[in-house]
Amino acid sequence: MLRRMGRKSRQKIERPRSAEPETPAAPPHSLAESALAWSAFLFVAAVVFGFSLTVNRVFDVPKSFVLKIGGATLLVAWTLVGVFGRFYTWSSARVFVLPVTAVVGSTLISTLFSHDIWMSLVGVYERQFGWQGLFCSAAIFAVTATCLRTKRNGIAGLFCAVFIGVVVSACAFLQSVGRGPLGFFSAPNSKVYSTLGNATFAGNLLALIFPVALGLCWVVHSRLFFAE
Repeated sequence: MLRRMGRKSRQKIERPRSAEPETPAAPPHSLAESALAWSAFLFVAAVVFGFSLTVNRVFDVPKSFVLKIGGATLLVAWTLVGVFGRFYTWSSARVFVLPVTAVVGSTLISTLFSHDIWMSLVGVYERQFGWQGLFCSAAIFAVTATCLRTKRNGIAGLFCAVFIGVVVSACAFLQSVGRGPLGFFSAPNSKVYSTLGNATFAGNLLALIFPVALGLCWVVHSRLFFAE
């Protein structure tokens, strides 16, 4: 009798070992999501590096054109995949959905009540950004926030950010010593702009890449991504 009671008490005391939490399996249509994420990376890189010597605004016009065409194309493809494939998971984007929507919506209201609606929509000639550029930037945000959900895509995003930063920094350094590869600086200069056409834009880009790269490093090593 005592032995039986001892066994029962040990059975009550001993608890089953909880299995380690497993990373959830990747959902279907991950190939389409990966294609959208990689397309977003390529469009962003094209905006950063793009320029044309055949137009008056060598940097602004090509970059705005690629941004608007790329953002609109990604938005259409993203919508088709979401409608005919499956709905996207917004868990990784919910923190920024409200502020992004607020900025785009308030700017749209301002555009509709503008004295020059067309200029507010398309943008001034020097920049050609306007509400169209802001909306296409929000479209790229939606694509990356909902499709960058696997660890492989996270590493790809990290590589893309670091690669852009290295190229922009190297080009700016060469320009500062008078050996710019694009031919815009033939003598040393302290106000260089790399491939951005504006020293302020180049500095802002490099300042943003560092925290983005750190954030992606943290996310890649966390359990926020789905398994491959």
